[in-house]
Amino acid sequence: MLTRGPFGSRDALDELSVEQRAMLSLHDLEELGVERIAEILAIPVGTVKSRLHHSRAALREKTWTLQRNDRGGVDGRMRRPGRESSGGCPSGSR
Repeated sequence: MLTRGPFGSRDALDELSVEQRAMLSLHDLEELGVERIAEILAIPVGTVKSRLHHSRAALREKTWTLQRNDRGGVDGRMRRPGRESSGGCPSGSR
């Protein structure tokens, strides 16, 4: 759901395309189901799901970038969203 927390800052939302903001607004703010959104926009349900997925990924990326820039660079503990470590060796320790 869209919030003003770490993954829903107004600045990050403003950087999304109009289509991405509309998708997230219809689903997360208006609480419409994917079937209803598909009906309203006259597109297949699979397209709605795909656009929601890509819109959320873009929002995470924009938020991460804004947070990184606010900190003046990448903190050693800060990781890109969706890129969790597999538990292997930390980089640079091989």
